[in-house]
Amino acid sequence: MRYTSGNYEAFARPRKPAGVDENRAWFVGSGLAALAGAAFLIRDGHMDGSRITIFEQQAIPGGALDGLDVPEKGFVIRGGREMESNFECLWDLFRSIPSLEIEDASVLDEFFWLNCDDPNYTLRRTTKNQGEDGGTDFKFGLSKRARCSRKSFSRATSGCIGAPCSRSRSGTRPSR
Repeated sequence: MRYTSGNYEAFARPRKPAGVDENRAWFVGSGLAALAGAAFLIRDGHMDGSRITIFEQQAIPGGALDGLDVPEKGFVIRGGREMESNFECLWDLFRSIPSLEIEDASVLDEFFWLNCDDPNYTLRRTTKNQGEDGGTDFKFGLSKRARCSRKSFSRATSGCIGAPCSRSRSGTRPSR
């Protein structure tokens, strides 16, 4: 999906793909990516929900967006609700999912109304004790080791995950 100023294409519904009724989809983990993928397959891919399977190891679905009612802390969502206004793809998806609690409302409506009634955002990298600074001095960077690890992983092929991050002068991976 492409969003640009005046782009009506983003609001046109896709045609049903040939063969979709014979296909199946499987997702490993029930986090936001899997749930969004399944919802897009149903909405935009015209796949029947009964042909989509989501595997989850944990007792509760949702990945980092699971929710727990912890009496001494309240309702806890590990992923929080710090979503930015420029998450167009997510907001588009949320507006097509009906609310389970409010008639004639969408999940987007609920989310928007909640943020109007109880604004929530932080510039902190981490928090502890229900909102105190986690001690990162508002820095969002990664250590050199973490950057190297991330760089190595993003360049990795199936045979070299875990290999050293360094490269030779020619730009190729050193021999082992």
